[in-house]
Amino acid sequence: MSFKRTYNIFKELFKFRFRIMKTFKLDSILSIASNIISLVGSILFWLLISESGFELAGWSYRDVLVFVALSEMFYGFEQNVFASASEFWRVIYTGGLDVQMVRPFDVRVRFILMNIDYVGLLLSFVKVGVIIMVSGARLVFSKMLLAILVIFVACYVLMLIRLMVSYLAFKYGKT
Repeated sequence: MSFKRTYNIFKELFKFRFRIMKTFKLDSILSIASNIISLVGSILFWLLISESGFELAGWSYRDVLVFVALSEMFYGFEQNVFASASEFWRVIYTGGLDVQMVRPFDVRVRFILMNIDYVGLLLSFVKVGVIIMVSGARLVFSKMLLAILVIFVACYVLMLIRLMVSYLAFKYGKT
């Protein structure tokens, strides 16, 4: 498959998700508001812990915030991109796999792409950026790139484990 075709698929899926977001405006507003409240609460929590004199052995306030940011990145990837792999058993169990296999696109990839929450992923990246900016930590680009790669690989391995468990639906039905 060419890069242009893949790009066009992502673009159409993003437009589709954006239309859903516009249709369910209140849900979208509440989702954004809850993300902001979670972000502010997390930063304030660690600020209060830091200001109260409580120390984590060898961890400064900046270090903790960078760790929280990387944790948010893992959670963002896992929840918004890869979590749908644990629902693949439904496609197998309901017989939808047979219908999907006649399409010219890998069923697993199509299923995951159709279930990516692009807005949630974007909000996760915004949260990570804000937390890192608030921390004021000076980050080395190569180390951050390595951290992002490790997080992505960890999420990918978790997705493969979920897909493997979903494949048990061929033998046992609902898993």
